[in-house]
Amino acid sequence: MRGVHPPKQAILKQYRALYKKLGRTPGIKLFSTMTNIRKRDVYYYWTYFDDLVREAGATPNRIPTALTDDEILRAYARVCLHLGKLPGQLELHRTAREIGARVYSLYDRFGPIAEFDRVFRQWLLEAPEEFKPILAMPGWRRKGSNLQPALPAAPGLPERPWLPGILRDLEALARQEMPAQVTKQPWAVGTFDARCAQAFQALGFRTEALERHPWRNRFVAVAPDKTCGVILESEAHQGTFVPPEAHDLALSERVTQGLAQLEFAGIAKVYLALIGPAFQESDLAALRHYLGRTPLAGITLFSAVALLRIVEESIRQRASFRLSELASRLAGYNLLVDERAVETWFSLPVELRAAAART
Repeated sequence: MRGVHPPKQAILKQYRALYKKLGRTPGIKLFSTMTNIRKRDVYYYWTYFDDLVREAGATPNRIPTALTDDEILRAYARVCLHLGKLPGQLELHRTAREIGARVYSLYDRFGPIAEFDRVFRQWLLEAPEEFKPILAMPGWRRKGSNLQPALPAAPGLPERPWLPGILRDLEALARQEMPAQVTKQPWAVGTFDARCAQAFQALGFRTEALERHPWRNRFVAVAPDKTCGVILESEAHQGTFVPPEAHDLALSERVTQGLAQLEFAGIAKVYLALIGPAFQESDLAALRHYLGRTPLAGITLFSAVALLRIVEESIRQRASFRLSELASRLAGYNLLVDERAVETWFSLPVELRAAAART
């Protein structure tokens, strides 16, 4: 009959039997399905289902506590390391189940994919070293992200397994070599500036926009511990680099602006990095004279080739690479135009190299 409930002891007996059979604490839905005991039969005798569980001699299931942002990002990073890339949504949840990573509230917590990518990249810059390789993994250019996509690779481009895909056309961009069909796309404007900033992000810096225009983007790079900052000047051009004349104050004003912004952020040691297709000794001498009276702690001229080599080495040696050591090598005056110059730059002790650069 509808109003008749099974005896309380019969319910307890069936619950104990199911608990023994499963080897774990069954919830009310599973208990009702496997025993045909209705939920209202349980609640007729017990106010809460956990009261039945305890009376049967079992331990109630606990509701998982809410994860912190750091725990969710760490779980997501584990998925990335397992796959070797940033996963899509379906791939994320399938892999998370396989490795036991709790990421179920990720999209509810951080919102659109563009915002999550920004938060995740920022977290990676300050995360333990084991997660740093994710910065160079494929998947950052997914649909909906605000990270700019890479240009088509030039035919015959050599394989560089340690180089992030988004940086593989930096050398071509430095020479203003962009396919005609690509330059018509809005994101192609100022692409070289953005790529240089992304190269410094791959090294472990945080980058911030100094100024944005439809045709140019200026950035500063800041060490996560705020011990130093770098003003990034990117000069894509064909032919030779032309240093600024004494009466041309454009670069000097941008450096002054960058110094002011970084000083306001509490960063006392500021360097200048100028990135382009190629430089000569005379270019460094000219800039040294032009900016000699500014409080810059150092000026470094990077060819695109040299900067890419440094990024590759930082990723290949991620376990031992230290951003603080690299930052200290930006002191003085440096000209890095090819791989040999980079090797010398890295091989000399910091103190000896800095002393030589100042002379």
